[in-house]
Amino acid sequence: VRARQAQLQYCYADVGLTANPALAGSVSVTVTLDAAGAVSEVKVTNRTWNGAGVAEAEGCILQRVRAWAFPASSKPGAESYNFSFIFNR
Repeated sequence: VRARQAQLQYCYADVGLTANPALAGSVSVTVTLDAAGAVSEVKVTNRTWNGAGVAEAEGCILQRVRAWAFPASSKPGAESYNFSFIFNR
């Protein structure tokens, strides 16, 4: 996830701040992976920011995370992980 943090920073800086130059706060996402390591679901589970730019930034974040691939798991079935990100200028 850390290796892909620049993608999320893009969502904040180039998408969210374009809509709202004062946008700042945190967002938590839950990512569900299938056994092969593909993202099967991603959703925002908590946020501290609000107002203009939030929907745009979060939409971008969700789109980016859906495209990620993780190592396959030795466990059968889906696994979920929570990640929190803080964005400020």
